Amino acid sequence: LQHDISLALYVLPHVLTCLLRQGSPAVLKEIHTEVMTVLNHSAASKDLDYGDSTNMCTQTIFTAMDHFTAWANGENTAAAVREAKGQTQKDNFEEVEEVIKFLDSIPKDVLALSAFRCQAYTRSLMYLESFLSTNLDALQKNLGFLQEAIVMLQLVMSVQSSWKMK
Repeated sequence: LQHDISLALYVLPHVLTCLLRQGSPAVLKEIHTEVMTVLNHSAASKDLDYGDSTNMCTQTIFTAMDHFTAWANGENTAAAVREAKGQTQKDNFEEVEEVIKFLDSIPKDVLALSAFRCQAYTRSLMYLESFLSTNLDALQKNLGFLQEAIVMLQLVMSVQSSWKMK
């Protein structure tokens, strides 16, 4: 595992999901601290190259968060299906809530800025929209960032269209 980064990157979201579901408060706090350290460092950086270690760490955080979200959504859907069928299987409601609570504890504005620095403009807009929908008073302060993210996304889409035309 030490020398196979791709395997480690594949396993990490699964391990973190298990820790979020069943870990002690100290473990949850440590995971949160690590995630915030990476995201804050990424957000504070001006330009991140694709191969930059900060960029790679931030992308790994996004992959893990996507996994957490997919797991929680899958568990909620499965529970709803079981309930609709009248099945009485023990749900892991508390574990799902723990994962959702962790996801909600990560500030969306930091996620948006980190994604922007990693040139993940679609993700950046998604998190910025989430942040602004719950913080309407922050719209004016973040209007420049919103415009910049939209312009960069349009630029990327234009370049992609040009490549397709060739």
